[in-house]
Order: sequence, then structure tokens, then C-alpha cells
Amino acid sequence: MPETTRFIVYACPRGPLHDQIEAYYERTLNEVGRNLAHDYMPHISLTGFFRDDVSAAPHYAATLEETVFAEPEPAAVRITGMPLLPDWLGLTIEAEELRRRVAAFATHATSPARPEAIRLKDNLHVSFAYGFPPDSQETLARLAAQMIDASAPVAWDVRFYERNHANEWLCHYSRPLVD
Repeated sequence: MPETTRFIVYACPRGPLHDQIEAYYERTLNEVGRNLAHDYMPHISLTGFFRDDVSAAPHYAATLEETVFAEPEPAAVRITGMPLLPDWLGLTIEAEELRRRVAAFATHATSPARPEAIRLKDNLHVSFAYGFPPDSQETLARLAAQMIDASAPVAWDVRFYERNHANEWLCHYSRPLVD
């Protein structure tokens, strides 16, 4: 019987903004403790997790190339805010063209072994912290305001990950939105 795994499509930041978020993750882990954002790399979830055979990874990577990068113009990703809320801290994102292209990916990425449709994400964001004790919010928000500049230079990669049964991240595809 084929081995199944979980796949997901992310847009991941590169450059100074990425470095600031990573430094924030490290500092908050040391000063405040683990929250759920520490379980992931900085990212925008473009799809939810979906299950399929491990052997399907090349098919999904090729379909991403054919759909997300089919048009010559890059899909813009725009940061629209940095809310520091009582239960979530992060960046809000607007990327309608990228969402449209990922929807095309979900439509064209057919697989007889996948038990469910690929679920698209509507609320695009990059999380700094969530799932933390309420008494940590003030420190988390203060550090975010000090350490992260939402206008810092950033480039974005579309990445296709597998999160295997050992909870390891395996990247099967990565391409910059702008070459």
C-alpha cells in the first residue's frame, strides 16, 4: 500500500523581513516560551494541508509551475497591516492574483489517491505568535513592535512542502515570485 503524507503550499518571505521574523521567533522562544507559531517557518498559508501518496509530490510541483507561474507578470504580495491582537500577532496580507493562481493549481492538481479537495486559504497572513498564554501578549507585542518593520524589504517564494509522519518539513518545490 502506498505511503500517504501531508502536503501544503506556502508563500515564504526572504530577505530582511524574513530575518526579522526569525530573530523574533528566537527571542520570544527564549524570553516568553513556545507558542504555536514556533512550529512553523515564517509563511503565508495558500492552501490547507492535504493528504496524498508521497509519490505524488513531483506531480504537484509540476502543477504549481504550470499554474502559478504560467503568466509572465509576477503575482504581487502586499502587506496591509501588523495587528498585535490579544490572541494573535502578525502581518495581514493582500495577494488576490496569487490566490487566483493557487486556485487554478487546486483545480488542476488532480489525484485519484487524494481523499479530499485542496482547501484554499482566504485569510492571508504571516503569524508571529498565537496560542500563547494571555499574560504573554504584552511582551510579545512589545518585542514585535521593536523587532519587526512591516515595511522592510521582502521577496516571496512559492513553496510546496511535505510534513511527514516524523513531523519533518521537506520542501519539494520552491520558486521566487519575482526572478
